[in-house]
Amino acid sequence: MTRGKLEENWLKNRTVWRFGVVGLGLAFVLSGLLWAMISFFPQEEEKLEIMPVEELAENNQATEIFVDVVGAVINPGLYKLPANTRIQDALVMAGGLSGEADREYLSKYINLAQKISDGMKLYFPFVDEAKQEILGNSTAESPTRQLADQTAKLNINTVTVAELDTLWGIGPARAQAIIDNRPYVSIEELSTKKIIPSNVYERIKEEVGVY
Repeated sequence: MTRGKLEENWLKNRTVWRFGVVGLGLAFVLSGLLWAMISFFPQEEEKLEIMPVEELAENNQATEIFVDVVGAVINPGLYKLPANTRIQDALVMAGGLSGEADREYLSKYINLAQKISDGMKLYFPFVDEAKQEILGNSTAESPTRQLADQTAKLNINTVTVAELDTLWGIGPARAQAIIDNRPYVSIEELSTKKIIPSNVYERIKEEVGVY
């Protein structure tokens, strides 16, 4: 192609070439602006949520417990129940009291509203069985007596602040301290771990239990 032809071609297409050069320049400018904006506004980093120890422990608590229901019930056996279950719930699960159950004794000594804990054994006495134990016909501590003793006491592993507040020398602060130091193996830990003063422990030790 001669020089004359090149000049003629340039003159015919110079407008197109100019737009091409301008467009290329604008593309570089826009790319630079976009990169600057991304650098100036950094993306939000994914945050790692740290769960408090107390909340983690609460979430790890068992949601189900196993309870052995025996004695004068329609369907004695081992039952899986939700946590915070009451004696009444376990009795209903076992089909209720049988015709041989000592209802008078149960109404006097068994607290059906008492919460039960994992691994607990509930024994419901037959007619006259409890009376025989009281008269001394049973040489060993019976399941009936154990159940009556347990339901008469506050289980420090499940008791609430409001229930603890009813005890002598236990206010809201000490009640919360008892709850914060769960679980307990024995009630003596209330004193040995210095959770409550020794004089308070001596006054309430017959009213609380671990089971």
